[in-house]
Amino acid sequence: MYRSVAAFALLTTAALSVSPARAATPGGARKIVIVVAHGAMLEDITSNDLPSFRRLFNMGAGAVMTTRTAGDPGKPERSETGSEAACLTLGAGARAIGGVETRAAFNSDEIVDDVRARVLYRGLTLRRPPDGSVVMTGTDGIKSNNAPLPYSIRIGLLGDSLRRAGLVTACVGNSDAFRAPHREAAAICMDSAGIVDTGDVGRGLVRRSPASPYGVETSVKALLRAFDRVAPRANLIIVDTGDFARADWYADNCTEARAREMRRSAMLRVDRVIGELLRRLDLRSSRIIFLSPGPSRWKPYEKRKLAPVVMAGEGIAHGLLVSGSTRRPGLITNTDLAPDILEYFRLPVPASAVGRPLTCAPRSDPAALLPALDSRLSLQNDRLALMRLAAIILTVAVILGTILRKRGAIAGRLALLPALAAPLMVLLPAAGSYDATTSGAILAGAVVVVFLLLALLRMRAVRALLSLSAILCGAVVFDLTRGGAWLTDSPFSYSIAEAARFYGLGNEMMGSLIGAGAVVVFGVLGPAVGSVRFGRRLRTALCLACFGALAVLIGAPGFGANTGGALAGLATAGAALAVLADGKMNAKRWLVAAAVPIAVFALFLALDRLRGTGGESHQTRAFQMLSGGRAAEFGLIVARKVGMNLKLLQSSLWTKLLLACAGALIYLRATGGAIERPEWSRQAVKVIAAGAFAALIFNDSGVVAAATCLVYAWSVEMVTQWRVLSSE
Repeated sequence: MYRSVAAFALLTTAALSVSPARAATPGGARKIVIVVAHGAMLEDITSNDLPSFRRLFNMGAGAVMTTRTAGDPGKPERSETGSEAACLTLGAGARAIGGVETRAAFNSDEIVDDVRARVLYRGLTLRRPPDGSVVMTGTDGIKSNNAPLPYSIRIGLLGDSLRRAGLVTACVGNSDAFRAPHREAAAICMDSAGIVDTGDVGRGLVRRSPASPYGVETSVKALLRAFDRVAPRANLIIVDTGDFARADWYADNCTEARAREMRRSAMLRVDRVIGELLRRLDLRSSRIIFLSPGPSRWKPYEKRKLAPVVMAGEGIAHGLLVSGSTRRPGLITNTDLAPDILEYFRLPVPASAVGRPLTCAPRSDPAALLPALDSRLSLQNDRLALMRLAAIILTVAVILGTILRKRGAIAGRLALLPALAAPLMVLLPAAGSYDATTSGAILAGAVVVVFLLLALLRMRAVRALLSLSAILCGAVVFDLTRGGAWLTDSPFSYSIAEAARFYGLGNEMMGSLIGAGAVVVFGVLGPAVGSVRFGRRLRTALCLACFGALAVLIGAPGFGANTGGALAGLATAGAALAVLADGKMNAKRWLVAAAVPIAVFALFLALDRLRGTGGESHQTRAFQMLSGGRAAEFGLIVARKVGMNLKLLQSSLWTKLLLACAGALIYLRATGGAIERPEWSRQAVKVIAAGAFAALIFNDSGVVAAATCLVYAWSVEMVTQWRVLSSE
């Protein structure tokens, strides 16, 4: 008897001693539940007859999320629905490539092709899965698909990080359709071996329903029972509601009215699931997140790239979600989710996760604010078609103007088109937010009005070029000092919805700014001070000051935040110094040319560090990699930028403009050798050419910046030659 009492006491003591160790794990008893509805759009969840969603918005924070992945749209066999790559990206914290392999998740004891899934998994991977787990049988294929990516990516990063910390992952539900598994939601929380600790993604969660898409629907009762089984021990639970994904995929196979009815019915069921989960969760020590991994595939939404996210619970204030990646309240990226989950569980964020943890910006009614933001960003993305059209028009103008340089005033007017297009693209948002067709009509009308105005004022081509260049510089500087509102909505800018860039100065406008700045400095300021005493020295100092200020404006974190553009601006300043020295660069000038870029870059880093961890820009993060002994990762960034440049050089419309400008300049210089050009013209062309070359080298889409910069050199050469020829 005494032995039994002693044994009981020993076991009790051991149990008590183990319990605190479990509570001391980084996540403790915290829990995150992510409700997934593939293809849901913001308007699907903001209706007043969805009480659970209304409750989420009233007590939590919302955002629209960029959904860009590394999936290749030219290879649909790799990602038929897009949700595969989207789920992999959420779990990896970096853009991933999807594929049919990502759909193949099974309960370990589920029968697949007449064998147990665990047996199939072991045969394919030579790894033995734990009992009760969910297994992704195509994990090795997923890794193979992502191996060629020119950057570091860890498939299953989120699951690995939680597993190492002793936290448990779970996935329940599926989106099975086409009589085949569609269980890619498991990729959000699986580890690098393709294993989710526990869950239920089996066929028993769906039931026959002839009126539903593909004849099946999720059994809400079965889904909730599966949730209840895993909830006591799981820290991260993915709940795939299934019905909305099937409604979204089926929508193009029926009438629009029927598609809307199916989507509505499916979302009501999702709302019911969320309501039941809210009853089960204590939001003082847990979070619930609703999200769509990717945008809708339905044709009415084919131009929409943003998906909704709503989050409530511990640490979430009422308002809009904010990410250090975007710096825009209400807009986050799909790569932010993994870092945010890891921070919630007080775990370190691996370097390969490129996103940033989320914060909240207090707002009174996020459900009312987000649709306007979504519409604005979607329209801006639609208007980017005008940028491609501009590249074509400018290329034709360069070729046609060069051919007609001796034949009438049309050559001089064509030479003004680049200098006219850029400021109009900046100022277009002031007219309102319109689709591509309406915006194109406004731009065309503005071009006609400006040309008529120039004719009425009898302004010569040279003076018009100088004036238009000055207007562009003034408009960009003014807009950057007030946060870049015009540049954000400009068609001649980056795509926020495509996650190309979220703030600062894009390469399209950066190249134009450098080219226009050189025209203003050499064509306006240089001649103005060249005639006064000590004019040459004053002109040199003024040029360096202007180009230095331009580089700071382009690269400063709170303004342009474009490091490659800043380096191009500094290279332009060095070229200006060499040109003004007439080839006589002494040791002092070389020292200045080398010291100034270093000092400016150090200033950028210092300013950026003031933002704190999570708010710094990419340039600071890259520097931290290099200084922290992670040279290999820094090398991957460089390789990715070089790869992007090479890809764009082969396929971009801007390459054609760049080649047209370079060829036209060579032709104009070769055939116009006897023409006496003004000194400022010769200097400006040389400096702009140097700036265009630097922009090409220092930027990951440098061909864009190089083309928009070099076209100003062509304009200068054209208007000066045309002026001489017309006067003769």
